Amino acid sequence: EVWREYKSLKGSIHESAARTDGILRKQDIDTRRMRKILNNYDDWNMSNLMKKGTDIVVTSYTFENVGDDWKVVSFSQAESAVCWNKIRRYIWKARVHSCVMLDMKMTQGYNNAHPKFITYFRCEQLFIYIFFGMAIYLQYLAFYIGSRYDEEAARRRNLESDNSI
Repeated sequence: EVWREYKSLKGSIHESAARTDGILRKQDIDTRRMRKILNNYDDWNMSNLMKKGTDIVVTSYTFENVGDDWKVVSFSQAESAVCWNKIRRYIWKARVHSCVMLDMKMTQGYNNAHPKFITYFRCEQLFIYIFFGMAIYLQYLAFYIGSRYDEEAARRRNLESDNSI
């Protein structure tokens, strides 16, 4: 039901924008209903979607203020199954699932008591950069120690061959 309400809200915004050539007026959108639907969508248990194997649809709107009205300047939508490989889709599903399990808000609301997804995403990116940096350093260290070991083994072989003569 939450998904249907969200889709109907999205559809009504698209219809309103299409009827008025991309210009949305205050009376075109019921803000109380919109706020309620978006809050319900945030509180919805999205982990069910992650387990069912559904794909993520990314929607982006760009608004421009024209006097008292807002005009939709650009709109884009992408389905992850089409434009992302499986590994990237699983990583994003894991991120969304983690945020849901950690009770994070996916959108910024009026109640800032919950950490936001972007904060989680930044911390995760920092962790990934540190992890890969350490992995590269450890690889370098392994090659360095290996080369020193080979040099020492060659030196000992030379000493043993010199002593046997």
